[in-house]
Amino acid sequence: MLLPLPPHSRTLKLCRAIRGLTQTRLGYLSGIPFREISLVERGRLPTARQLARLSLALGIKESDLLSEPSAAIVLQLIEGRDRAA
Repeated sequence: MLLPLPPHSRTLKLCRAIRGLTQTRLGYLSGIPFREISLVERGRLPTARQLARLSLALGIKESDLLSEPSAAIVLQLIEGRDRAA
């Protein structure tokens, strides 16, 4: 039986997708090996250091990365992406 992914995993995947990043590219930007990012996206809790690096690379707060995906996070990411373009 498969268990649902924890909130941080769903939020990380969503944020990465909105930013248009692969796990490899996010790994490069955050300094975290893509294998570690894959593990976090599959449910493993990130370390404090990983959390800080991922949130910085994605441009969101650490607390947002640990929470359920929300419309506010999505809008923040989309607006940030549009400004960068």
